[in-house]
Amino acid sequence: MIRASPSKLEVFLGLPGAGVAAEYDVSRMRNLRIEHPPKHSGKSWRGSHIAFDYGANSGAFGSNLSEFEMAEIKGSIEIASGKTIRRGDATDEELTGTWEPMVVLASNAADESGIDVSAAPTEPVTLGSPSTLALIIANIVPLAGAAFLGWDLGNVMVLYWAESAVIGFFNIGKIIVIGRWFALLAAPFFLGHFGAFMAVHFLFIYDIFVQGIQDTIGGDLTEVMQMFASLWPALAVLFASHAFSFYRNFLGRKEFRGKTVQNQMSEPYSRIVFMHVVLIFGGGLTLVLGEAMPVLLIVIALKTWIDIKAHLKQRTMAD
Repeated sequence: MIRASPSKLEVFLGLPGAGVAAEYDVSRMRNLRIEHPPKHSGKSWRGSHIAFDYGANSGAFGSNLSEFEMAEIKGSIEIASGKTIRRGDATDEELTGTWEPMVVLASNAADESGIDVSAAPTEPVTLGSPSTLALIIANIVPLAGAAFLGWDLGNVMVLYWAESAVIGFFNIGKIIVIGRWFALLAAPFFLGHFGAFMAVHFLFIYDIFVQGIQDTIGGDLTEVMQMFASLWPALAVLFASHAFSFYRNFLGRKEFRGKTVQNQMSEPYSRIVFMHVVLIFGGGLTLVLGEAMPVLLIVIALKTWIDIKAHLKQRTMAD
């Protein structure tokens, strides 16, 4: 963790609650930058990290950081300290002086003396946030398809099944971000388990809502592919919505912090199972009543509400 105040920059190392801190004078720091250590070097373990010149010496902190994160941290340090980290060569005074950081025992708990800049503050996700609006727009597409393009219950159920596959796809990306090398084992395990779950789920949806309970003839793969082809615009919008949320929230807001691979592997199931319980209930009601369109529109609206509620709840828990 690092913390900046008007008088110093503190870089903490230790256990939660206590450790040691190297204190730097921000006015003496120069050339804040990202360094990429070569493989098999002494610093390769920390990946891309922030480095800076300090008098005749240098300092470093962080691990696996991007240029974007470095810019955020630099801006936070300068705002908190009220000083600009300059670029350029050292002066003669800097080269001859003994400017070593002061190392002290310190608590790494947050207090009022400085601002923690290791995690840039993020705005809360609300109903008007871009990712929420993108989710709403993505859910309007199936609503428009049902109302104006003649999509039936089977089309919508298959579309939402495909959206679940999209959720699983981006969950693999989240597992990779969290687990790094461990993801080589975790991601295939999740893919196998989730893939089996999705296969059984599709057979259930296809047999009841597409083929029909009374139809005992096996399904035609060509018809299935044609159905997916007709749904691709809506699926593309749903994919874009989840991709935007992954980039803006999981990566941009750093929601991966504090998460474990085990928790991330189980995260998609609760949302998908609850969503499809509602869809199947609504679909069954449609089959019983025989009036597909009114119930179908209600099901889509209810699914949209569930999506929004889950999206906001997940962001709140991440904060």
